Amino acid sequence: MKSHLSKAIYFSMLIAMGSASAQTTNTGNIYMTGRIFSSTCQVEINGSSSPNATIEMGTYPTSAFPSSGTIVGGGGKDGKIMFDLSRCPMDKDWVHLKLDAAMKSGSTDIVRLDNDTSSSTAKNIGIYIYDSNDMSQPLNLIVTHKYPIDASNRVDIDLVAKYVSTDDAVEPGEANSTVNYIISYD
Repeated sequence: MKSHLSKAIYFSMLIAMGSASAQTTNTGNIYMTGRIFSSTCQVEINGSSSPNATIEMGTYPTSAFPSSGTIVGGGGKDGKIMFDLSRCPMDKDWVHLKLDAAMKSGSTDIVRLDNDTSSSTAKNIGIYIYDSNDMSQPLNLIVTHKYPIDASNRVDIDLVAKYVSTDDAVEPGEANSTVNYIISYD
């Protein structure tokens, strides 16, 4: 009987100690926070989220180009190319913009017209592209251009395209061109 009583006392003490230790423990919650972000910016060109954009260049008479090197266009909405990059990667500081186009022979800044050998294409005309923050010279399209990502993870890149005559005798026709772009980050 003594043995049963000792065991009962022993188990009662264990339960009491367990209750006592349970009363002195702390409990709480652990909250996990974080964010998963896109590895690229959300890109809009002239207000459209399509990756492709059609830029209206305007319509001009051949007389607007009296000599080689005459630059025409870029007024109002003509030639405006506005990249609005938002939700850029939080771990990146810079956006790199590479414009890729067929260039006039020997040039690093004059974009050649599409179908330039077609009889329906204007002759002796090319396109300059400028950064609107520096209209003093067209962009060199052989290099990649670098723009900072701001504190709100945005980048605005405003470009302007203008026609430039490459000879004294400009001939009428379609004056369209295609420029591809590549956006990268670091």
